[in-house]
Amino acid sequence: MRDLEAKTPPSVSLISNVKDVDNAIPINDLAVSGGFQRSLDGRPPSAGYGNAMPMAGMRSELLAILSELRYITKKIKDDMESEEETNDWKFAAMVVDRLCFWIFSLYLVGATIAIFTAPSLHKT
Repeated sequence: MRDLEAKTPPSVSLISNVKDVDNAIPINDLAVSGGFQRSLDGRPPSAGYGNAMPMAGMRSELLAILSELRYITKKIKDDMESEEETNDWKFAAMVVDRLCFWIFSLYLVGATIAIFTAPSLHKT
């Protein structure tokens, strides 16, 4: 069972890609001054720029997504740890079960031999 688990480890790509980067998400890429929106180099906005509010909304959405990703990865880590512990207990139970099987088998063989040889002991 352990060999099977070692050959096919669970995917942890999601876990390794999520980092603590709350402050790395910029509030917006644009500087607002004097009531007019300007780009970072001071030029007036071009057609591709909207106002700064959608960028702030996008930041909150990104933070919400990041929070959900953290929750999911925490859940995956907890599930993996729980599954590991469960597998350890299953392995221990399998060992005890096999030990009890062999003890019972030896007892059964011994009792059977004793039952069949007991009448021959009484004749003499």
